[in-house]
Amino acid sequence: MRIALLVSGCLFVFADLQSSNPGNCSLTCIRQGGPGCHYCRISNDEVDQVLGLKYRSTLGSCTPWPCLQLLAEEDPVMCQHFVPAPHDIKIEFVSSTDLHSDAVVISWRPSEHGIKFLRGFQVSLQSLRRSDLACHLFLFQQNLTVPTSYAQKVYKSDVFSGLSLGSKYAVTVMALPVPQEWEKYYHSKIFSTRSCEEKSGFPECKADWYPKYVAVQQKEAVVIVTFNLAPPIMGITSYFCICTANGKTTSRDIIPNVSRNKTHHNFALRDLEEGSNYTCEIAANQADAVRKKYNIYVKKREATLGRHSFPYWSLVFLFVFAGATIYAVTLAMFTRNCYTQTKKPIIDPENLIKEGTKMNEEGPRADVPCDEQVRRPETRQQGTICGVV
Repeated sequence: MRIALLVSGCLFVFADLQSSNPGNCSLTCIRQGGPGCHYCRISNDEVDQVLGLKYRSTLGSCTPWPCLQLLAEEDPVMCQHFVPAPHDIKIEFVSSTDLHSDAVVISWRPSEHGIKFLRGFQVSLQSLRRSDLACHLFLFQQNLTVPTSYAQKVYKSDVFSGLSLGSKYAVTVMALPVPQEWEKYYHSKIFSTRSCEEKSGFPECKADWYPKYVAVQQKEAVVIVTFNLAPPIMGITSYFCICTANGKTTSRDIIPNVSRNKTHHNFALRDLEEGSNYTCEIAANQADAVRKKYNIYVKKREATLGRHSFPYWSLVFLFVFAGATIYAVTLAMFTRNCYTQTKKPIIDPENLIKEGTKMNEEGPRADVPCDEQVRRPETRQQGTICGVV
């Protein structure tokens, strides 16, 4: 019996050494060191009573609160020593009845350096997409000197609930007290909450599932839309798409061929008005399904010539090139004709003398008319044409 009691007592001490969850007690109990106030959560209402609502609303609910006003009005030395940032921060997901939100508990270990000056912890959770912010304050009893063995304990926060599914959050843990310049005295970690499928299972999330990937590509007058399909385990086999612009709505049902591609599918939208902006939605063909919104701008097609489409500047270039070619050919022909008409014969004086001597010896030619002989230059120079000496 005595051995059993001793073993149970050792197990209790080991459990207390390994993990510590905050208790329910007041700030007054923490200050006075009453029983059951070893390590407690402090509500925001109590902080407002001590510091004043104006202080917290001005500086923010997660601004490190002044140690002197909370703990050390009688012993200011308590707030003059600082403890390095905690480490080994972990996020634990806990069950929640709300299918549309998640819940987590944060755990950490304190630094062993200067742990005897440790007065508590402050834990904050910040959404990276929205302005959501939550903060928890945990304090040790004022008269407690934290032993070195407490550095091996795992401390836990209260449950942070109502977190958006599939969202990113940043958790920050700091040891108290911290100096006014406290940037080096905290540790942060970024994590993502679970999706609906991860949290509640696929059958419960048909209505909450929607395509997260949507890509749009235009080919002439046709718009091609590509989106990701639901996991086969969800049993979603059909989808629908609705597009609206200029007061007109276009809708169609989509039944993918999963034998070709089990993860993605594309479909064509035709007869859309060129130069128009369309607001579209796509979703699983389920009751109250979440819809994914996206936009489509239908570009205007370029002007066509016959069966083929040419840009305007290409036509201009063709006409200019043809005109320049015709002009160059015409100019070349004209220049050649002028050169041929103005070219003078080269006269050799020796040939002229020989021809004149020959004409004088032979006399006028009977087979050549006199007027023709007169017109010839060589006969005129000799002056012996038609009997004239």
